[in-house]
Amino acid sequence: MGLSNGNVALVLMAMRNARTRDSVATIGKQTFWPSRRFLQRALAAAGGELTAERVFSAVGTKKDGSTFFRLLGARHVDEIDASDYEGASIVHDMNQPLPPQYHQRYDVVYDGGSMEHIFDVQQVLQNIGTMLRVGGLYVGNTCANNLLGHGFYQFSPELFYRYLCPQNGWSSTAVFLCEWQKNPPTFWFVEDPRSTGRRIQVQTRSQLYIMVVAEKTAHPSAFTVPQQSDYVRAWSDRSSTATSHPPSSSLLSNGKDLLRLFGLHRLQALLLQRNKFPGLRQPGIHPLTTEAFVGYSISSRAIARPRVPTASTPHGSSLE
Repeated sequence: MGLSNGNVALVLMAMRNARTRDSVATIGKQTFWPSRRFLQRALAAAGGELTAERVFSAVGTKKDGSTFFRLLGARHVDEIDASDYEGASIVHDMNQPLPPQYHQRYDVVYDGGSMEHIFDVQQVLQNIGTMLRVGGLYVGNTCANNLLGHGFYQFSPELFYRYLCPQNGWSSTAVFLCEWQKNPPTFWFVEDPRSTGRRIQVQTRSQLYIMVVAEKTAHPSAFTVPQQSDYVRAWSDRSSTATSHPPSSSLLSNGKDLLRLFGLHRLQALLLQRNKFPGLRQPGIHPLTTEAFVGYSISSRAIARPRVPTASTPHGSSLE
């Protein structure tokens, strides 16, 4: 976990979008390890006065990621971990509810790669929501494709779009994919499957990480259980139509039965596999340059030319 090339760009984008950034919490102790060349590119894209030389000098040999957040305007940074083996400031197992003293305490909560290692994902997400003040940002990076065995889980964009919803006190949710092993890393914006009307399924040779930014807007008293959007649509369509199948549906069903009878359904599956599980270049997924990713605005879903806070930037000032 930590601040790799891709995560540095994510943090720069998120800190620009944050309403306030005085108090930051990170899930796990963060190690700072981007390349100097990419860091300089990301900082240049952010448009601030911060340089790679200044950042690496401040972080030092300990490569403490908390320093990077302080350079971006955070007055206070806490690290939360189940163990103090890396020197986390708060020792707490995120499988368990957080003690009241950490409720509504932070402006930004950053997870640079811990969620996939924690069994109770629902509790982690609930803890993050509890930690944030209204108007605060959740900023997360976790596993998507080809990381089987790295942690407990690999995640889908739909999970975050469905959980981080207005009913659960969230808005402006934006989901991205990152091919972090490429140099520079490549970024992709993923549309909400509910708005596209179809599942967005991705099969790649590369390792993919999923990145999320969402704003906390309320602390609801009840939790709304997420349901996958295409099933909700199917249930709604089924309830609003007659229960009898039209003739065309019966013909299609009979055709499938015949294919299965002669074993030809296997051939059909092979022919459809490429289209059924496409790569990143498909409707609903949009490539972003590093500059476009760092400049992304979660409020308007548009590309902006941001200005990142420096030591001379007053706290609470606009980042636009």
